[in-house]
Amino acid sequence: MITLYPFQDTLINDVLKELVTYDNVLAVAPTGSGKSVMIGFLAKKLPGRTLILTHRIEILNQNSQWVEGVGILTARKNTVGVRTTVVISMAQTLYARIKKHGVDYVGQFDNIIVDEIHVDFFKKIYSMIRFKKMIAFTGTPVLNKRETKMIEGIPFTRQKTLSADFDVIVTSVNEELLIEQGYLCRDFNVALATPGLEKLVDSEATPDGYTNQSQTEVFASSAVLELVYESYVKYGYGKKTMIFNPNTKVNLEVYNYFKKKEVNCILFDSVNKSDKKRHEVTDWFEKHDDGVLINCGVFTTGFDSKEVELIVMNRATKSLALFLQIVGRGSRTSTKIFKETFTVCDLGDNISRLGRWSTPRNWEDYFNPQEWKRKKQVDLVQTWLCQKCESLTPVGEVLTSDGTFVCCSCGEPKPPSTINTDKHGGKLVVIDKPPLPKAKAIIDYTELKGENGNFAFRILERQVVDLFVKYEVSKELYMRKEQAFKERVRRIYIPIYFAIIKSDLGGANKKLETQVSKLLIKIDKLYK
Repeated sequence: MITLYPFQDTLINDVLKELVTYDNVLAVAPTGSGKSVMIGFLAKKLPGRTLILTHRIEILNQNSQWVEGVGILTARKNTVGVRTTVVISMAQTLYARIKKHGVDYVGQFDNIIVDEIHVDFFKKIYSMIRFKKMIAFTGTPVLNKRETKMIEGIPFTRQKTLSADFDVIVTSVNEELLIEQGYLCRDFNVALATPGLEKLVDSEATPDGYTNQSQTEVFASSAVLELVYESYVKYGYGKKTMIFNPNTKVNLEVYNYFKKKEVNCILFDSVNKSDKKRHEVTDWFEKHDDGVLINCGVFTTGFDSKEVELIVMNRATKSLALFLQIVGRGSRTSTKIFKETFTVCDLGDNISRLGRWSTPRNWEDYFNPQEWKRKKQVDLVQTWLCQKCESLTPVGEVLTSDGTFVCCSCGEPKPPSTINTDKHGGKLVVIDKPPLPKAKAIIDYTELKGENGNFAFRILERQVVDLFVKYEVSKELYMRKEQAFKERVRRIYIPIYFAIIKSDLGGANKKLETQVSKLLIKIDKLYK
């Protein structure tokens, strides 16, 4: 018979109290606090019929241990009847069955409990089901998404929060409390100076907030591979270790490097398939006290290996939720080995960006709706030069109450745009903002002309070079900010490059770095 810890009992009772007033309750339970146990006990106490939704098979198995007579729905198993009091289902399976058979497939529920609600897929499912109350659990009540709206023609943005779907948040426990009471281990953090971090390119389209290509360039380099190995040798040799990489390419590079060093390691990801299945990988890892599990995010949630003593973050992320989930894999206490702390080797400057795993956080601040802020435009063509300190400032930075644009460095007001109509002694200043190159427009025009990809690349190169001319980037400014300009050129060029490559134009077998180099040479010729 499982007995709840005092903090677990407190959290469950707090949730039940809130359910008297509210229909949708969000409960924060840190990684390693036993969410599966709490969900099972809560399901027993809730009146009526309850559905438990999860997205990982390990979480389903954990939850099913604490509920007697539960109905289970997976792709291969179905013990669910319309009268089953408690149903535990894999989210993907239930979604597919409802799409195929209709919402009555599993019947109506009084309650839905969602495990790891920060996983965005769940909303797609519970919005299809009839229910009265919803309780969601997460260790990281943060959404790595932003929302945008236009106000008088100006774009404003803010961080999305779970308050859009839940009435109240319950935060009875936190990592620091559980560490002090001995339920979790304390993190020991090591930040390593990783070469090449300045090469990371921002991207809103990826979970980490950086492009996959730039992550690969940084974290698969020979210098960083050696750092990963040195981190393991110094802090994890002979200990159970988990290494988290940004993508499958880096994952394979790290695995091959470790195999050459004869490290007892195993690889798992969805692309570089080994000869072992997921459950075989977890079984192997549990049996080897010196095992090293190399993955790129598969085991960020729902995987409990209490003997893990080293977490290597061989990736950079802007996602607080992802960072906490990854590092939390090492926080479990163990009765098998002596383990008061676990080590975090951070190669991605994540701790300086997001704080330590055990840093106390007020989750209500993350839950409550944020203020709308004017969207920052930080592209090549959307900056202006301060006449006082000569700093580049993104257009859209409003730092005064009357809406005046000011320099981010010194606070000097942005000079008003004027047109010099003296065509003999002066020059025309462009007021309308020249548009950035657009992939669809280039591809459509190329098809209309009956040309191939080479033609499209010539158009793209010309448009990018023209930006420097149309915006009158001076030689002095270009020479002083050359590297920044080149980085921004890459950000403009790369997405369109891939769009052309993937199109049906043909004749576009151009290597990315070759194309970028050619473009930068053309820009250099404008000034050098």
